[in-house]
Parts: sequence; structure tokens; C-alpha cells
Amino acid sequence: MALAGDIQGVSVLDFGCGGGVTFLYLHKHNCLITGCENQFPELSEEVCRCLGIKASICKDVFGLEGKFDTILALDVLEHVADLERIVIKLKELLSEDGQLIVSGPTENRLYKLGRRLAGFSGHYHVRNIYDIETQCQNVGLQKEAMKTLYWPIPLFRISRWKKHKEGFSR
Repeated sequence: MALAGDIQGVSVLDFGCGGGVTFLYLHKHNCLITGCENQFPELSEEVCRCLGIKASICKDVFGLEGKFDTILALDVLEHVADLERIVIKLKELLSEDGQLIVSGPTENRLYKLGRRLAGFSGHYHVRNIYDIETQCQNVGLQKEAMKTLYWPIPLFRISRWKKHKEGFSR
């Protein structure tokens, strides 16, 4: 969340919010929270009820309208089949000065070894963070910041993107 900066009171879309892991943090910062979760929306709603958090939960990002100051897509875009369509929609939902925070696995050999040692088998990611970042750039988003976890062994990357503005290079 450090890459998101000061989010006090802003509108936030958590795309692929799952069980609402970010909701308590966002709530403490007085954010207007929208969660988008197509597999476990009931879990997100239950978390909100249990914690007393007001959030709007939707199942389909393509049904959303309006603009968001911050969109979180944390460890989710590596799972989606139609990445270009999703990233274009997320860009459309960004306010003019909004930011998109994405994170995902590098899928390098060390990452795969760690998954195997942890007992995970099979392949459930359709892409890695480098593919996601390339798609963000391809739709006209501009990378503003990036952090690699865990240096010097890059297992995940987190980056902040904004709409490309005239006068700035990509």
C-alpha cells in the first residue's frame, strides 16, 4: 500500500478483492470502497458485515461505471484470460489523475521452486507480472513507480501506473 501514497478519503476499486484483505486498511483511511470479486463475492460481503465496513461489492467489472482515484489489482491479473480487455476497462475506470496499482508473480525459477516446495502443483497462472506490465504500457498507461519483492530474489513485483499525459514520454 506504500506505493499508493496518501489515499485518505479517495474512491478505491479493489479488483479481485477476494476476502477483502485491503478493506480494513482502506476503511481506516476513510476511502469509498468498491470491491469487484467474481468468484467469492459473498465472502467479501461477509467480511464487510463482520468488520462493520461499508463497501459496495460487484461481480463484474464491466458493469461498473464512474471513476476511481485508486484501482488495486493485486495478485489477480495473472489469472484472467482476457488481460487486454480487463486492463482497458480498468483504465476507463481511472479518474483523470487516478492510479492503478498492480502486483503479480515473476514466475521465475525461484518462484516456481518455492511453489513446489510449498506443495503447489500444476499451473494456475496464465501469465506473469512482466506480461501484465507490458499490457498496461500497451493500453497507454505510464509506469510511475515499481518495487520488487524480495530483493535480491525477485518473486513479485508491484507497480503504480497512471494515464499517459501529453508531454510525458512513455
